[in-house]
Amino acid sequence: MFTKDISLTVTEGGTSQLLVLAAATNNAGMNAMTEGGYVVVTVDSVTFVRKGIAPVAVNTGVDQVLLATNAYRIGPLLAGEKLAFISTTGGNVYITPQG
Repeated sequence: MFTKDISLTVTEGGTSQLLVLAAATNNAGMNAMTEGGYVVVTVDSVTFVRKGIAPVAVNTGVDQVLLATNAYRIGPLLAGEKLAFISTTGGNVYITPQG
């Protein structure tokens, strides 16, 4: 069981991003929002994630798994870093920046 609360600073809108994942297709389109910044990520299917300058996530179990319908605070992301996501079944990734 997780014991940390997830806090989120609500923005005026237009800062979140939706990534639609095709089944077993890597998506590395998420740019880091700010150096040292964090993002809140929610997925609607089991998804694997990797960060880096040019990351390629794989769904073989070696990358970190994100379980569906949970919110994850990921970071810090350095300038130029991206997040790559892949799902075996496809699905959506919802990303919101957080300071």
